[in-house]
Amino acid sequence: MKNSRVILTTLAPILVVAGCSDDLKQPEAVANGPLAISDGDTPPAFLPKDISWMPEDIWLPADFEPTQSQKMNPMAETYLLRGNTQTSAADLEAAYNDRMIAAGYELFPVEEPKRGMILFRGNGHGMVIIDVKDEGVKRVLVVSVENATGN
Repeated sequence: MKNSRVILTTLAPILVVAGCSDDLKQPEAVANGPLAISDGDTPPAFLPKDISWMPEDIWLPADFEPTQSQKMNPMAETYLLRGNTQTSAADLEAAYNDRMIAAGYELFPVEEPKRGMILFRGNGHGMVIIDVKDEGVKRVLVVSVENATGN
């Protein structure tokens, strides 16, 4: 019985706010909030193909076409970059191993590695995750960088 009171108490403010809306529009953006929603008039804080945050020492294939760039965690300055390339998965994995180590990164040991995923750390960044996924004739390359500013 106590659990149901906690749930009802937690949901009550949400139900009250939802019940006050006359036209069921999407909620207004919350200034500086972690779940801010753009109202359509204001561009998002991070544009879909803006990769200016990407550290210069992290290699991208010459034919890489960005499709998404997103700030995942403002506290840790974690960013995610997703895009497409024609480079084979095996060539991408070999190139990242060679280039990241040459750039001063070290491989992060993983007990149960996932196929197509390589983890690095170093150069002032936290975890750098390279994830290669086959999707037909192209590869989807996902690069996640913790502390992308290198501070």
